[in-house]
Amino acid sequence: METGSNNSLKQGLRKISNYIHDGRSLQEAFENARIFPKIVYVSLAAAEKTGNISDFLDVLAGYYKFKADNAKKVIKSLIYPAVVFVLLSGLSIFISISLVPQLKTFLPQSATHSLSAVILIGYADFIKIYWWVALLFLTGAVVFIKYAWDHHREKLMKDIFHVPILGYLIKTHEFSHLFLSFYVYQRSGVNIIETLTHIHQAHKTYITDKLLLIRDKVFKGAALADAFSQDKFFPAFVSQNLAKGEKSGYLAEYFERIYRYYDIKTKEAITSMISFIEPSLLILSALFLFMIVCAFILPIYTNINQIGSGVFR
Repeated sequence: METGSNNSLKQGLRKISNYIHDGRSLQEAFENARIFPKIVYVSLAAAEKTGNISDFLDVLAGYYKFKADNAKKVIKSLIYPAVVFVLLSGLSIFISISLVPQLKTFLPQSATHSLSAVILIGYADFIKIYWWVALLFLTGAVVFIKYAWDHHREKLMKDIFHVPILGYLIKTHEFSHLFLSFYVYQRSGVNIIETLTHIHQAHKTYITDKLLLIRDKVFKGAALADAFSQDKFFPAFVSQNLAKGEKSGYLAEYFERIYRYYDIKTKEAITSMISFIEPSLLILSALFLFMIVCAFILPIYTNINQIGSGVFR
């Protein structure tokens, strides 16, 4: 996979070199190579006009380094909870299939009607006989989510943003990448109308769809900060900083400030989510083991004591 990616990059760079030798502009060379996203060749075209290509290349390198590091941090942070969830789920299935039937044979008849015993025995019987139903349910859930994502992405994201903890995490993560794109375009010299258009065209999401309305307001003469402040989806922090950037003439620097702020908030949200997930999983596993003790271990232990004392009937 990595070798294939490197080969594609080498071929793309070879094409770029040939286009430049033929007298093409950087935009034409990178665009015709067809391996770089729009933000690269559009921003390069603007930087080429202003003559700050070397500075912009540093910005672009920082852009991709930030995105790569950010993705690694998110994935790395979620690996442990995911592994714990899979292990606990597998353990619960193993106990239900292997241990529960054996304990059931030693269980006194009077204890089989307790709530915890009924639940555990029913769960074990269901998993053992109808395991294919659980597998079918998981497959259906994956297909449904993919369909909803492909055909109703905007509505799905709108609903997800209202989910506690997870919605906030996704929102701050999206904001950090959105305003990072703003920063790159502004540092390259692309005007704000074109910036709004290019960001929407590159990633058509629930958030970037809002940029079209903001673009129309700015096109009609509204200040960028005012256009953002009219959409309550964006926090006041955004419009306040944009107003300062427009007033001072350092809009790009304030875009940088915004994306770095939301990057910090993303890391805090990840920490909060993990601190919620980990104890929740441990509590669920403890409840499962407690049910096994109440349903099987205690009745069997009591039964053995009754036999030993000669009062068992």
